[in-house]
Amino acid sequence: MNRLNGWWRLWLVWGVLSGAVLGWIGSTNIPKIPFVLIEIHNAKVGPLFMERQAIKEGKSTARTEKQVQNDIDELQASLKSVVNMYKRERLEHILTYVSYWIISCLAVLVLYWTTQWIIRGFRSKVVQ
Repeated sequence: MNRLNGWWRLWLVWGVLSGAVLGWIGSTNIPKIPFVLIEIHNAKVGPLFMERQAIKEGKSTARTEKQVQNDIDELQASLKSVVNMYKRERLEHILTYVSYWIISCLAVLVLYWTTQWIIRGFRSKVVQ
């Protein structure tokens, strides 16, 4: 295996350090799950569960069990959509920071190749 010259080592160190920094920044800025919405959901669904249980026990309520179950299903669907939205935002956030890392590594690589090309242009040509 060939040894890496200093420029490639510099690029490798840049990739590792920028990945660590962007990973840290990205993890501290990651979207948080909306716990307030989950608490609101639980506050709404709890009484519906109690109402459904009362219907099953034979107590009279203003609504039928099917109506209560439909309300529960609607609330569960809305919570599922909130969780799916959170997952999508989180994935977009992670992909954004990964793309920043890839772009920065490619930019440093292009800078290396450009610098190498310029230095090669100033070297004297040996006539054979």
